[in-house]
Amino acid sequence: TGRKLPRAEARPIRAFRPTGLQMIFALLCRPDLVKAPYRRIAEVAGVALGTVEPAMNDLKRLDHLVERPGHGRKLTNVRKLLDTWVMTYAQQLRPKHFLGRFHGLTDQWWTTATRQGLHVHLGGEIAAAQVTHYLKPEKITVYMEGDLNDFLQRHRLARDAAGETELIRTFWHFTYDWPHPHLAPPLLIYADLMATADARNIETGKMIYDRYLAGLVREEDEQKK
Repeated sequence: TGRKLPRAEARPIRAFRPTGLQMIFALLCRPDLVKAPYRRIAEVAGVALGTVEPAMNDLKRLDHLVERPGHGRKLTNVRKLLDTWVMTYAQQLRPKHFLGRFHGLTDQWWTTATRQGLHVHLGGEIAAAQVTHYLKPEKITVYMEGDLNDFLQRHRLARDAAGETELIRTFWHFTYDWPHPHLAPPLLIYADLMATADARNIETGKMIYDRYLAGLVREEDEQKK
């Protein structure tokens, strides 16, 4: 009759949109959370309850999640999921929470900031330097909560498009169990480093991966044997 065939609509992948990425971050940092009720996952990840089910269904469809009778849910193909998260974090989630670049008017102001605020965490190069003692940081990445102007005034930071400091809004709301509570979780430090495309940062990022993240993949490989 001359009509055009209806075009099939591509299903949006909610898991790799900002709120889905936020949920995946919580699952990768706290793997046991995947077995929890959806309401608990939403609470820990800091997302709306309505986000969880579609994102979890996407993970199942993409072969990153299985339901095991009697054993609950389990993440699968973790290395691929982690790599995809790192790439899409730089494209989707990081820009959403990026607050700008600044210049510190006092040296090492961030040391005071992390001591004073439980919700201030170092990421990227400055965090990697403290963990590996290998990298000499040129940029300071700080994740913070609260009022931005108050933070700038308290720590004497001035807006500067070429400044050495970048501020990013904290998007996780859980405690990560490791010896560095003033630093962002290692997955986030790794993602920050890889997003720079700097050879030295990528080399350091691989050290972070081998030391703190590879265990997730090794555990899955051992369970498959």
